[in-house]
Amino acid sequence: GQAQRVRFALAILPDPRLLILDEPTVGLDVDARRRFWSTMGDLTRDGRTVVFATHYLDEADEFADRIVVMDAGHVVADGTGREIKAVVGGRHVTFTGPARDWTTLPGVVAAEARDGRTTLNCADADLALRALLTGPDAAAIRDIEVTAPSLEDAFLSLVARPADQLAA
Repeated sequence: GQAQRVRFALAILPDPRLLILDEPTVGLDVDARRRFWSTMGDLTRDGRTVVFATHYLDEADEFADRIVVMDAGHVVADGTGREIKAVVGGRHVTFTGPARDWTTLPGVVAAEARDGRTTLNCADADLALRALLTGPDAAAIRDIEVTAPSLEDAFLSLVARPADQLAA
């Protein structure tokens, strides 16, 4: 973290109009990351341009005005976080309840159970929720969360390859 702070200080010392940063928050603790992004906001409000590469997609989604997703050297998406997440579409409905085949509910595209929780990938979350809460298992359903796909979900969808194309 200290080395990363020194590199950042050296980068802004000459007061550049353009900053190009590679994985700028790697090794920083939570407080240092927050201060870093606050400083980046100050710099961009002063008219500077900041370009950064990162594997922390939550940070890219929160702090970047424009995101470019690359795969194998090719641009596969370019836009705001919201625009890129729209590629995935739908909503995720996560809940605790009985184990069964939830893909039979209307509006559900896929279902995954993990650690006692089920996540439904929904093309129509409203329709799926109505069916979930009025169906035969309704009394056993609890702790429901409805979320939009994350930038990570969009990234994985954009760079997905058939199994026969994956490197060994």
